[in-house]
Amino acid sequence: MGWIRLKASFGVDRLEQGGTHPYDASVKEESTEHIEVVNTHDDPASLSPARTYPFQPKSIPEASLPFISASIVVAQKIGKRKEQRTWIVVDNIVYDCADFVHEHPGGNDVIESFRGEDCSWQFWRFHNKEHLKEIGGSLRVGRTKGVKNRFPEPKQFIGSSIIGSSDEW
Repeated sequence: MGWIRLKASFGVDRLEQGGTHPYDASVKEESTEHIEVVNTHDDPASLSPARTYPFQPKSIPEASLPFISASIVVAQKIGKRKEQRTWIVVDNIVYDCADFVHEHPGGNDVIESFRGEDCSWQFWRFHNKEHLKEIGGSLRVGRTKGVKNRFPEPKQFIGSSIIGSSDEW
């Protein structure tokens, strides 16, 4: 928010040239107008995710979590590590693991490698709903849609058959 001072000559010159003052043709003296700076977040990297998207209470249902666009989530893997949060996505829920990453039993590299990405199928290979509820519930910051997993999920086999396949021998 700020103020701009319009010089008297601005209005006088325009009036002398047959124009009109932008607000009133009778205004020929200096005036002050109120202006306000409005920032739009066209650049997702310009957002401060820690301040903009705080941790959500466990009591809030997933459908009521704030929506975070995919471009903002993906922006977390770009830029300086100190300025970005360690966000990962599991089943379209965004988790901020920046403080948890050093406590992760599999090491911080596992989580860091999925910063700003979806890691749903990888997560479910090693964890269950209790892990997610116990630890992940307090790390939720929002929900999203459209964040991609860079690895296609491989088919799962039991013996010689594919899980979910209707082919019978």
